Amino acid sequence: MIWLLLACSSDEPCTDMTQSPGALTVTEEEHALGWGESECAQCHPAWTLHQRDCVGVLDLEELEARTDLSDTTSCVACHGTNGAPELDTGSER
Repeated sequence: MIWLLLACSSDEPCTDMTQSPGALTVTEEEHALGWGESECAQCHPAWTLHQRDCVGVLDLEELEARTDLSDTTSCVACHGTNGAPELDTGSER
């Protein structure tokens, strides 16, 4: 359990950004421990999300208005399905 919690944490949120274009889409190579998991909040609690703009192009107020942090499927449009078929709502870009 402790190993899992340590795997989820980071001292600097922007170091966890993916290497994909726009640092948005989650890939299996970059997200090996969480790949295929649909319960993203186990490692990414809602109160920690979208607190800063690590890529320099986000409108955090607009993002907050468009995102339902209690509904993981609202993450799919920007971050992809994370390999979890149950998150595929057809809205992935």
